[in-house]
Amino acid sequence: MGGFDLSGVSVPAAPPRVRTQAWRRRLRQLLPLWDLLLLLAAAPLATAIASALGANLPAVSGWPDWERWALPLVALGPILLYQPLDRPPPPLRGFGARLLLFVAIAAAAAALAGPLVPGVWLLAWLALVVAGLSGLRLLMRRLRGRQTLAIYGAGPETDRLVQQLRRQAGDRIELLGVFDDRMTRASPAQTPARGGLVELARLAQQRPVDWTLVSVPESAQQRIQQLLPLLRGISDAVALSPAPAPARREGLLAESLKVRMLADAEHTACDLDDYDLSRFIEVARGFGQDAYTYVVTPNVDHLIRLHDDVRFRALYEDAGYVLLDSRFLSHLLHFTRGVRLPVCAGSDLTGRLFGEVIAADDGLVLIGGSDAQAAMLRERYGLRRFAHHNPPMGFIRDPGAVERCLSFIEAHSPFRFCLLAVGSPQQEIIARELQRRGKARGMALCVGASIDFLTGGERRAPAWMQRAGVEWLYRLMQAPRRMARRYLVRGPRVFSLLTQTEVQLRMHA
Repeated sequence: MGGFDLSGVSVPAAPPRVRTQAWRRRLRQLLPLWDLLLLLAAAPLATAIASALGANLPAVSGWPDWERWALPLVALGPILLYQPLDRPPPPLRGFGARLLLFVAIAAAAAALAGPLVPGVWLLAWLALVVAGLSGLRLLMRRLRGRQTLAIYGAGPETDRLVQQLRRQAGDRIELLGVFDDRMTRASPAQTPARGGLVELARLAQQRPVDWTLVSVPESAQQRIQQLLPLLRGISDAVALSPAPAPARREGLLAESLKVRMLADAEHTACDLDDYDLSRFIEVARGFGQDAYTYVVTPNVDHLIRLHDDVRFRALYEDAGYVLLDSRFLSHLLHFTRGVRLPVCAGSDLTGRLFGEVIAADDGLVLIGGSDAQAAMLRERYGLRRFAHHNPPMGFIRDPGAVERCLSFIEAHSPFRFCLLAVGSPQQEIIARELQRRGKARGMALCVGASIDFLTGGERRAPAWMQRAGVEWLYRLMQAPRRMARRYLVRGPRVFSLLTQTEVQLRMHA
């Protein structure tokens, strides 16, 4: 590109990104929580309606049996009905199909319950559920608002792009203008440029720019590389358009365009390894003690932290193995994206390692857990080379305590396994720091509360609840005060964050 040079362009710093109509976006992110509250409220309302219609309902005090019957369906509803509002659903996976399936499940469950569920009450409940959930979807779609878009690169291709946008996505986006720093063009443009990068950056200081589309030939790699660092500070997402069909991605613009993402402030990649529990047991069995690696096991809470904390992202990027810990996430991704991901739950993995892999003379290090738990493990499995260190609460903020923990692990290296049970992100920080220092040898596993389950400190959910992906509900019922914030306040964010997560499966031979 003769005569084109951005090396001297000084772009004014854009202010911290504030999304357009952010309060509307936050309301829509909590859609699964609104579904849950609506389903809960529908039960007593249906009882009131059935009573007003003269239905013969048994006189009870407190919570009637037919309302308690609906609780499993209330828990299932937000999962089954979840569908991102920002992109079109795959065929036969839209809200209508999901709602019909939910009604069919409720009717079948009521038939099995027999006289426990009064017919008038069931009809009233289902009517409230269908009307409420449908109305809620309509309201949320009205709250979606429009996204702002700028195009960098003028010319005939951009003219066609602007026409396509106005024709197919005109009511959902606001085009802020076309910008270009080239002094000459091969052919005149119908849509003139408003200025260059400097003018685009100044515009971004006045209002948020959600998207910047780079309308230059994909072959102009040098020019794209020049643009990208500058555009990253101007808009939330940078995409190349048009792009080849395989590069098309789902999202608001992908409904109308073929785009290839170059940078995205909100989307986060989550690379998972293609191992279920049985396959990874064989990997762990043969790893040996000549090298070091560490294993992380992402669950819902970790996925949220991946979006919120760039430092936590780095801990995952350096991990040797990333194993999906959550059956709930696996089911959710299957419902919403039609993909099946293997699950290797950390608690199951820890139990299988002790039961099938760890021998009495294997070097084993446990970080976290009480002295009583360590003694229980040593006695139960006859461990003769077992080292235990329990750092104090909040140790990760004390450099001295962190150094003592790291030195303890390195002093007992090589080990077959080092079990890090000090909670996230402390255990991942320790695992990555061991890798950075390069002294430890063996496999470190970030196992969280697995030691509590293994030693009986906490009870696991029944097997059917684990398979259904609702073990979180069991833990919430066991310790509501401790778990309420995690599962009821923080946890629902996962439904919206999944739309911003690029889940990728790393294949292994």
